[in-house]
Parts: sequence; structure tokens; C-alpha cells
Amino acid sequence: MKLSDFLFPADIKVYLESSKKDEVFKELVESITATHHELSKDELLRELQIREKKMNTGIFPGLAVPHAYSSSIHDTVLFVGTSSSGIVYDSFDGNAVYIVFMILMSKENTERHLQLLREISLLAQNERFRSEAAAKKSAQDVFDTVCRYEQII
Repeated sequence: MKLSDFLFPADIKVYLESSKKDEVFKELVESITATHHELSKDELLRELQIREKKMNTGIFPGLAVPHAYSSSIHDTVLFVGTSSSGIVYDSFDGNAVYIVFMILMSKENTERHLQLLREISLLAQNERFRSEAAAKKSAQDVFDTVCRYEQII
């Protein structure tokens, strides 16, 4: 399983406008529900915030992986946002986040959730990937970067 099996350029937003974690969650959920009309904005935000209170998802340098289960999702939704100016995320290292991989899934997809977290983790460990992906100026370029680095890991 690869990230590119679940990620499409339409599910990538470059130049996030928000600079704080909660605002980023709202901005990404707005983008997600614009293309996935069946999903509930309120439920997604609530579940993301509940999950975030349990443990901060800013776990890699410059990269965060917020994730949550939702009853309105029948499969798995992977969405990516990038910020050129950085997001105040209260990350473990105290630094800003520039790439956000948001995973939303049904409770039945626990195994897929763990596989996606593993794939993102492998990418996130590569400093060149993090800097290249964060610097891209289009969703297609971010997608192509993910695909290229997937071949390496």
C-alpha cells in the first residue's frame, strides 16, 4: 500500500492561510468537505480535536499527522496541506509545521490507518522530502514529490 493509492492532487491544498493548529483543522476540513460532501464538518472537527487532546500529532520536524475516526466516513480520506510561512502547532520539538497529512477514516479501517501512518512516518524521516514538499507551489507538484519519494522508501 502506498500513500498515492489514497492521495490525489485534488486532495492537496498548498498555501494554507491559517497559521495556528485549530485554524488549520478548520481550513482543511472545509477543503475536504468541499469535495467529500457526505462528510460532516462538525463531526470531523470534533473528532480531530478530541484526538489532538489525547496526544499532539506534530510528531515530526516540520510535519504533523492529525488523524481521527468518523462515523460519516465509509473508507479513508487522506488530505495534505502545506504552508510556506509555518503553522504554530505546539509540536514536540517546539518548531513550526509546514506540511500536514490529515487522515480521516472509519473505525473499520484501523489496519489501513496504521499502514498510512507508517508510510507517512517513512516519508517524514527524510529531511529532503520535507523541505521539497513544503516548497512546492502546486498540488500536482506536491503529489509528484510524494510519489517520487515513495519509490525511494
